[in-house]
Amino acid sequence: MALWISENDVQDLLTMEDAIESVEEGFRQMARGGASMVPRFTLSPPQAPGHFYLKWLMPGTLHGMSAMGAKILIAPAPGASPSLRGRFLILLFDSKDGSLLAEIAGQAFTRIRTGAVTAVGTKYLSRADSSTLALLGSSKLAQVQARAICAVRPIKKIKVYSPTRAHREQCAQELGKLLKVEALSVDRSEDAVSGSDILVTVSNSREPILRGALLPKGIHINAVGSGVPDHRELDDTTLLRSKIVLEHLEQVLKESGDLVIPIRNGVITPKEVHAEISEIIVGKKPGRVSPEEITLFKTTGIAIEDIACALKVYQRARERGQGVDFGSL
Repeated sequence: MALWISENDVQDLLTMEDAIESVEEGFRQMARGGASMVPRFTLSPPQAPGHFYLKWLMPGTLHGMSAMGAKILIAPAPGASPSLRGRFLILLFDSKDGSLLAEIAGQAFTRIRTGAVTAVGTKYLSRADSSTLALLGSSKLAQVQARAICAVRPIKKIKVYSPTRAHREQCAQELGKLLKVEALSVDRSEDAVSGSDILVTVSNSREPILRGALLPKGIHINAVGSGVPDHRELDDTTLLRSKIVLEHLEQVLKESGDLVIPIRNGVITPKEVHAEISEIIVGKKPGRVSPEEITLFKTTGIAIEDIACALKVYQRARERGQGVDFGSL
């Protein structure tokens, strides 16, 4: 019998530690030939206000873990009522017999998975003694990013910058209580960057919010926003000063303005990309090679990460008797 696993169930079942472990294993399978996937399919919206459409389809197979599946994003068409909101759904199948294992609600799931991906990049690319984290962005997703990084590095101080003072102050206050670290709001992005060991950009900005000239030696950058070709968070100098690592080259070069725009403008070429993170995890390519090196991990979210985390959620649900049986295919 397949399971329906709700938002509440996901929040009970998927710990950040489990998500980090699952994502890392998914990358390991990719590097060793135990996985296959294609970049995200993105569909254009219909001119049909009041209706939903299938905006994203993210399919893949983790045959090395006997799982396959897809994540979909169901979104309201432009002009729809503000009360209509998009939602994620993950479909998980057994890759040995093709049977449906679970349908999993994807809102909380996606936030946790996104944080876990950043944590894996941070684990392999930042200095092990990194203790100061900067956030350029103050959303709930930014808070999850901080939580994930604190799971892999001994963070003692978090600095938060976003354009709206009230938002960044609230974010810092909540992070301080949640993570039991010093967390403060700063008035300028350069104040956040200065003296930091790890930096996360997590915004929906169309223009760069990070000035590469200000980056201190040895910093590690996680670029999480900018998931469309005409948006970017990073300026040209950031790319030119950094060792660039991606989660999936083909998808990033298709979707992210952080690389699409500078490549189009001739600032860099795809050859400047050092590696995919999976290659570093299994030792095919080196990660950080010196304390002074500036490293950059660009993430957009790929199917293998979702399938690996969905499998963990399903396993935990079966162990604990959670979820609702609804039939089989």
